[in-house]
Amino acid sequence: MRAESLHLDSEPSLTINSDQVIAALLPNHYWIKPWVIRVSEGLTQTVADFLLEIEEILGVKPDISFFHITEENTDRYDDFAIYQRRLSIFVDAKQSFAARDRAVLYVAQRAIERSERVCRLCGGELEIKDSADDNDCLLFPFLTEVVQKKMMGYRSKLSVCVSCATSDYLEKKALNLTNASATDVIFAVESIEVDDFNGVDFDDDNDDDDDDDDDDEYYK
Repeated sequence: MRAESLHLDSEPSLTINSDQVIAALLPNHYWIKPWVIRVSEGLTQTVADFLLEIEEILGVKPDISFFHITEENTDRYDDFAIYQRRLSIFVDAKQSFAARDRAVLYVAQRAIERSERVCRLCGGELEIKDSADDNDCLLFPFLTEVVQKKMMGYRSKLSVCVSCATSDYLEKKALNLTNASATDVIFAVESIEVDDFNGVDFDDDNDDDDDDDDDDEYYK
């Protein structure tokens, strides 16, 4: 049984450190050890909540034949899509009971919905901000640098992790200032090098003529 979720190819995923996620989950859910859970660190708590619900339905040591959790891209193409992912959940109990299977499907779908409301990087709640709203742009300057993929349609209201977006914006701004300063230094050095040659007489032929005149005077 699978809790269905749409899969779309989008921007390349950031590196997923699943080892840290597994290390955080194993102490309380040792039964997951043989199975694959490959999600971003920010989704750790969402997965942990789902595991608790599975244990409430199937027992603390679920008798399952298959269990697999990954994450996938949502249908977003804006600059802040990197903060959002959707869980993809596959789970099968060894024995099938209609009511119990429906319960598992229900909690899986609910976990998928929860995963879309938290930042896949830090786990914080995603917030709706409007890049077309002057007040939002004033309070959250990262909105002013939104670059939309026009062919996918423009959406001004975006679900974004304010904490991560602000941090990324400030880091990018600092990097731009550093690069600008480095460029200014290069221009200044080049200017100094050019100025050093100002007033220098490179006319060697004239110097030779002067020496010849001095020799003529000597032999007169």
